[in-house]
Amino acid sequence: MGLSKYFIRMVGFILLLGTLPILFLGLFSYVKSTAISREQVIKGNMSMLFQTEMRVEQLLKTVENAVTQLQSSSLIQTMKDRMLTQFDFQYFDELFYQLHHLQSYENGIQDVTLVNYPQDWIGNNRMLTSLSTLPNKESIDAYMQSRQNAYWARELPTESIPPGMSTTIGINFIKKLPLQVQNQKPVGLFIAKITSAELNKILSNSASLGKTMILDEDYRVIGSTNDSDVGKSLWGYGEKLLRPKAEQEGYFESEFEGEASGVTFLKSAYNGWSYIYVIPISEITKESRVIGWITLLVSLGVGLIILATSFIIARRMYLPIKQLVDTVKGLPSSSTNDEHKSDEFQFIGGRFEKMKDTQARLENQIQTQVQFLRELFIFKLFQGKVKPSEVNEKLSLYGYSENWKRLNVISIQIDSLKDTRYEERNWDLLLFAISNIVSELIPAHRRLSPIQFDHFQVTILGTESENVQEVKAELFEMADRIQSTVHNVLGLEISIGISNCYPHISDTPNAYQESIEALRYRMRLSEASILLHEDVQSGVSQTLRYPEQIEAELIDAIKLTDIARAEELIEAFLESVFSVQMNFRVHQMAFVRLLVDLDKIVQPYGISLSTIHEGNHSLFQELFELKTVNELRAWLQDSIISRIVGILEQQRNSQYRRLSDHMLDLIHERFHTDLTLESCAKALNYHPNYLKRVFRGELGINFSDYLIQYRMNIAKQLLLDSDMKISEIAEKIGYSSSQNFIRNFRKTEGTTPGQFRENAI
Repeated sequence: MGLSKYFIRMVGFILLLGTLPILFLGLFSYVKSTAISREQVIKGNMSMLFQTEMRVEQLLKTVENAVTQLQSSSLIQTMKDRMLTQFDFQYFDELFYQLHHLQSYENGIQDVTLVNYPQDWIGNNRMLTSLSTLPNKESIDAYMQSRQNAYWARELPTESIPPGMSTTIGINFIKKLPLQVQNQKPVGLFIAKITSAELNKILSNSASLGKTMILDEDYRVIGSTNDSDVGKSLWGYGEKLLRPKAEQEGYFESEFEGEASGVTFLKSAYNGWSYIYVIPISEITKESRVIGWITLLVSLGVGLIILATSFIIARRMYLPIKQLVDTVKGLPSSSTNDEHKSDEFQFIGGRFEKMKDTQARLENQIQTQVQFLRELFIFKLFQGKVKPSEVNEKLSLYGYSENWKRLNVISIQIDSLKDTRYEERNWDLLLFAISNIVSELIPAHRRLSPIQFDHFQVTILGTESENVQEVKAELFEMADRIQSTVHNVLGLEISIGISNCYPHISDTPNAYQESIEALRYRMRLSEASILLHEDVQSGVSQTLRYPEQIEAELIDAIKLTDIARAEELIEAFLESVFSVQMNFRVHQMAFVRLLVDLDKIVQPYGISLSTIHEGNHSLFQELFELKTVNELRAWLQDSIISRIVGILEQQRNSQYRRLSDHMLDLIHERFHTDLTLESCAKALNYHPNYLKRVFRGELGINFSDYLIQYRMNIAKQLLLDSDMKISEIAEKIGYSSSQNFIRNFRKTEGTTPGQFRENAI
């Protein structure tokens, strides 16, 4: 075929058309796969940190419980009053035995020291001596000066540790004596040590590609997968990168020990320690680089295939052109029988679909959200997914009281955002703010954590009191305080539903439904209501005498488009329905019946209320979501009755307009006959008085006056444009005598027909 320029352009165009999708596809695949891989690595690191935090805090709590049990023993109570004498040897021997027994492999305690200030002695497995003669005694005194009765402290510098105490690097659990005595000065200390090696043993189970460290409140390393890091201060690092962040967990990238690294951090709510996992960026992106190479190699391979295919396709497409040229030149034509090959774009499309399926599988494997364990536990409580056998264990694990004898669920709902500075899109944010207010107003020992559940703010309250009236009074007092605080802080009106008291927390789902049902009775009350399920259910009647007479008068007022009368009757209907205390579902059924009867008004026009409804939800769904009588009244007036009246007026105006147009057509066609209002009424099959009122209302002029005016306009044209006699013109426009014509012409124009013609000439 030669090197034809057209052939070269064809090859270039096909090659460009086939190559560009591959380039974009490869770039998209690499970027998307890299982002997914990176996010998966970061989430995996965060999950590892959560597990590490749980194992470390389990060890710390084990030590605290062991020390607390020993502290409450009768031996320790006896040793508070024992002096360091040879007569008390047997007590000290028993004490050393107990201290030694406390140092077991399971709890990780390496050293336990007991200090008695009034009796001036200090003792552990390696020493028993006078406290006042002990070097570096001020280091022990520093523990007593802390305001906390029990806390964890970093190990003292080696040179500050008193003789006889362990100098191994670690952390100390400090607990003051006596146990749980308020307004009493501490007389002694328990000092229990856990070595950093014990913490490092836990951290060694974490991922091996990076480094896991535990930082105390001063950002000093107290545990690390690398033993040499223990004791180092990362104050500047933590001050710069961790402290300014409000989150309790997160990820950031920074230079660490001279290497660009990714840092996943988690702040403990238990003791304020920070758990960090540092991994080089190169390790995070290792998998991404592999993906990049694979994508590049695949793209290059497909590019070569497209190059070869584009040449073949261009050659086949050029053959008809060459045959045409050969025919013109008188050369013999040649034919080819090459097999038809699939288009390279089909291959590309298949590969694209395959990569999309791979991407979808990867995205489905990524965790969408990690929630705090406490909130997850409470969510499961409301959903009824916590087994009764696990409840007490979970309550103890999350630090909640197990001694509550009575529980209640309170549900809070915002009454309305109308006439406030908020919008519907702020709803979830406002519920979050209300949760914070509830957390501040209700003591932590009286509640579980407030959460947002099914568009409500819900909280589980507990009390050890068995006095029902006292519990109810306290519930109402709390609810009133929450209402006033939300109003003052957020400028919102809220209603609160309170469930009946229940004895076991596993009954929470039923109690939640009771609190929501209590809120339903707000319909017959005002906004900002506090409703106890027990109170709203008492004395409820299940029967209702439907106000049929009021409904009939309301329908008549609507048909007459009397808005003012309709509003009065709506008020009477509401008053009649809500005058009887009954189940809220009976109220709803009364208004469902009213809507069905109102729908019958517009049905003759081929319209239903559902078709003229403009809300985001169905008509009856909106009805069931109304909260107060005021909302119900406004909804009926604005969304239902006003629109029905508008439809009736529109239909009525349309009918008047058609009738007036028909009457005008009759006048314009039969003005020259003996036309009267009665003849028009007979032709249109309506009563003359009705047509008279319609014509007057639409055109602002009487029928007879309009007919005379139209005839006079025709007469003026004939007087100006023709030589017809006055009598002929009078007969032509429908007058039986010329005298009547002249009299009507003079009355309307102020002159006779003859004078009008002369003046015009």
